[in-house]
Amino acid sequence: MNDDTFNIQLSKFMIQRDRTLFLELTHEMNRIMIILNKDDSIVDLNEHAAIFHGWEMPSSLRENNYTQLCKQSSIDASNLTNQILQVHNGVIIEKKLVKIRKNGVNAFLLINAISLDDDSVLIIGQDITVSETKEALNRELANFLPSVLKYLPVGVFWKDTNSVFMGGDEKFLRLCGFARSEEIKGLTDFECPWNREQALKFINDDKIIYNTRQPLFNIVEETTFADKQIYRVIVSKFPLISENNDLVGEIGIFAKLNEAARNKLAFFMANDILSDSIIPQNRRYYVPHPYDEFESVYLSLREKQCLDEWVLGKTSKEIGRHLRISYRTVEIHINNLKEKLKIKSRSDLMQFYLTHQGFWSGK
Repeated sequence: MNDDTFNIQLSKFMIQRDRTLFLELTHEMNRIMIILNKDDSIVDLNEHAAIFHGWEMPSSLRENNYTQLCKQSSIDASNLTNQILQVHNGVIIEKKLVKIRKNGVNAFLLINAISLDDDSVLIIGQDITVSETKEALNRELANFLPSVLKYLPVGVFWKDTNSVFMGGDEKFLRLCGFARSEEIKGLTDFECPWNREQALKFINDDKIIYNTRQPLFNIVEETTFADKQIYRVIVSKFPLISENNDLVGEIGIFAKLNEAARNKLAFFMANDILSDSIIPQNRRYYVPHPYDEFESVYLSLREKQCLDEWVLGKTSKEIGRHLRISYRTVEIHINNLKEKLKIKSRSDLMQFYLTHQGFWSGK
C-alpha cells in the first residue's frame, strides 16, 4: 500500500462501512487516527494516536475532551484543533503540515481531515517529526554556516539533536576515512573511528549543548582517527537554533592541537565567526593568550565595545554615555580586560589591540 490508500474521501467511505477494519488498516500503515466530536470529545482513536500523545490504551480515552487531555500531558495541540474547526465548517484538509509541542519539543504531523456524516471529524495523521527536524537542520546550516569557514584551517561537522551526524567538510571527512559527506550521514559517534570511551565523551558534550542551548568552547580531548593514531584536538561546539527558537542540531569545529597552535588565530576566528553568526546574543571574541600559545582569552561583546572606545582615548564617562551604561560598569569591563590579558597599562593594551586589530576589525 502507499499513501494514496489514505485519500481522505476514500477513508470517509471506509470508516463508515467498517470502522474495525479501518482501525486495523491505519495500525498496519503506522498512521495516527482520531475522530473528534464538535465539542472536542474523543469518539475514537487508534493505538498509534495514543502512543504519539503518550497516553494509555485508546479504549480508556473515548468521550474524554481532547484539548484537556493534551494540556494534562503538556501537549500544545492548538494548531491541530484550529484546523479541525475549519473541517466542521465544511473544509476538507489534505496533506497539511501541523506542528504540535510535546513537553516543549516540536513534533510534526502531516494530516488529512474530513467531516463524517454524524458531524464528527476524522483525522488521519503521519508522524514526520524526524524528517522535518532534519530538513530544519539543513535549512539552518544553509543560513548559518559562513562560507569563510571553508578557507580556515579547521574541520567542520554537524549533527542533529540525537547526536547523529548529518555531514562534515572535506577535512573532517578525510580524517574519519570518508570520501563524501553522504557516507557519514546517519552515523553516530559509536560508528566512527574513535573508541567507545571517546564516543561516550563526545555524546555527553552534545547532551550538555542540547540541554543548555549554550556552546562549549575550546575542549581539548584525545581522538582516534581513521589512521588509528591518537591525536589531541581542540574542539568547539555550537547549538543550531532556528528562527522559531527550536533546537535543530549542532555544528562543531576542531583542529589538531599542534595545528591549532600554529594557526590559533584562525581557530579563534572560527569561534568568533560562529558565535557571531549562530548565537549573537552570546557573542564572544576570542584572541590568543598573551603568554600561552595553547590558550585563548574570550572577550564578551560589551568588553569588546568598551575596548574599541577606550583605545581611542575616551574616558569611562564618555564610553558609558555612548553605550548607555554607567561609567562604573565601563571601568569594571576595562579592569576585566586587563585581568584577562594580564596587561596593566593603557599603552600595553593599545599595543595588544593593534597587534590583533585585523582579527576583530569590523566587529
